[in-house]
Amino acid sequence: MTNPNPIVARYLDEMRNGLVGVSDTERNEMVGEIESHIAEAVGAGKNLADVLQTLGPAAELARAYRVELLINPRTHRWNPLTRGFALIGIAATASLPSLVVVPALAAVGIACSVSGVVVFVAALASPFVPPEWLGNDFRAGLALVLGLPVAALGAASLALLWLYVRFLIRAARTVLADKPVWPKA
Repeated sequence: MTNPNPIVARYLDEMRNGLVGVSDTERNEMVGEIESHIAEAVGAGKNLADVLQTLGPAAELARAYRVELLINPRTHRWNPLTRGFALIGIAATASLPSLVVVPALAAVGIACSVSGVVVFVAALASPFVPPEWLGNDFRAGLALVLGLPVAALGAASLALLWLYVRFLIRAARTVLADKPVWPKA
């Protein structure tokens, strides 16, 4: 509405004043929604008093909007500069640890998984193969006991690697999807 009725203007001012603690952008958006709703209803031939009565008191409507924001916060929109800095921050803070964490977890995971399984299988197969295949120092009992824990250590390292990479991907997607990385205060 370009020139609102004084009654509508007073109603919208009361609503605006009732939206304490709401950001200016959200407050203007909410008041604009109600202003548009009133304009559409009056434009459709409804009586202004009936429309305002249907909406209820402005203070209660504002309280309902505040409660709605607490229950379902509106999505955060990154501006391009903030998004760029957030992505640079993620890359910078993740790059150095990633240079150490990713190769270390991958190496330990692959080496321990493969060697643990090979040692365990060799221990199981030791009664059936010639002794020179396994070496003179091979102790089947020790290999049987150590094979599975070493393989489990390798599997745990690979699982940690997967979780770490998944965390990095989610952080980047969060920034790219216009969602806040941290909650608004």
